[in-house]
Amino acid sequence: TIDEVCRAWAEDTGEPFVTLVARNGVIVTHEAFGMGPDGQPVSREYRCWVASITKSVTALLFSQFVDQGLIQWDDPLSAVFPDYAQNDPHVPTFRQCLTHTSGLSGHGEFGGMRNPHLENIILNGIDVNEPGVRYAYCGTGFELVAKAMELMAEKCAVRLYHDHLFLPLGFGDVPIGNASSDGEFTAMELAILAQWVANRGSYGTKEYVTPKTFAELLPQPVARVDHDGVAEQGIGLHPIWHRKPGAPAGSRRPEDLLFSASTIGHGSFSGCIFMIDPLQQLVVVQVRKK
Repeated sequence: TIDEVCRAWAEDTGEPFVTLVARNGVIVTHEAFGMGPDGQPVSREYRCWVASITKSVTALLFSQFVDQGLIQWDDPLSAVFPDYAQNDPHVPTFRQCLTHTSGLSGHGEFGGMRNPHLENIILNGIDVNEPGVRYAYCGTGFELVAKAMELMAEKCAVRLYHDHLFLPLGFGDVPIGNASSDGEFTAMELAILAQWVANRGSYGTKEYVTPKTFAELLPQPVARVDHDGVAEQGIGLHPIWHRKPGAPAGSRRPEDLLFSASTIGHGSFSGCIFMIDPLQQLVVVQVRKK
């Protein structure tokens, strides 16, 4: 039934994509649909730009640093960046950087994590920054988190993603241009990351973080609600509430939702899907180029 819906979708839109659905760690369907730019059918290995789902990947990587006691969620950036003033209310914490409450703005500006001077550029305007005041969706905090991981591990960020997530999880060569919006993944790779979330920080025989550390990734109320009505935000994850047709707008009643109220994941400007319903042990991912 899922494949039939996807075939109709591909025919209607003309866009290629790969869908993977798994339940209780077992793949229900993993199929490719549509034609690529070369006029040939795409394969299950179709790799796509996942845009802001990259934020989830960065959060999962950083959680390992927290789990190993190298840093704490609520430490300020000054705990790693020596030029940032100590006990300065303008300096955000790592939690604020990862929950869009850092006071910063932008996505990949100044070259993102690949700029060796990024933290110093941000420092130039830190005296007018107001962390913890409001929710404002941005990627700059994630880029600073990646720079902090570089300093702590003495490895470039791209190497950290590869060595501590991609290689242990059996991924291929994953292009990653920045920490907030520029990763390229296959559906299987996204599904493995989603199962990592469903398993509360584990995959296969490996425990990447303890359940206690993982719990900190889950959505919590944010300091202020923005104009879009955002009230809860996790660390690289946010609530996903798909309502049934005809359900009241904004309803979170179980009977009005397609999936459980605890469903989490991340949206994507590219239209890719990264969704986990931990209550039902359900994973739904899709990579596409709309």
